[in-house]
Amino acid sequence: MLERDFENRFVRYANSLGHLCLKLRIDGIDGFPDRTILTVRGVFFLEFKRPGGVLRPQQRKWKKILTGLGFTFGIVESYEDAVAALEQYLKGHANGC
Repeated sequence: MLERDFENRFVRYANSLGHLCLKLRIDGIDGFPDRTILTVRGVFFLEFKRPGGVLRPQQRKWKKILTGLGFTFGIVESYEDAVAALEQYLKGHANGC
């Protein structure tokens, strides 16, 4: 399964639960995470990679920036990983941010 296939499947799943799963692009800046997920508990970011894939330098930079600001940043290699990341995020933020 291609990266975009399990990403698209996850987007449908997250949206079906009432979350907003956005693909944001910043003009002139590379490496922003694939998805920004807005939930009632807060915001977190996911980067989708094929199995064994690694972050590019600009992606590592964004991970450092976002986690430094207190956001959750996950790297997932499958649909199941992405669902688990969402569930873990919601569980960890059960009482709000």
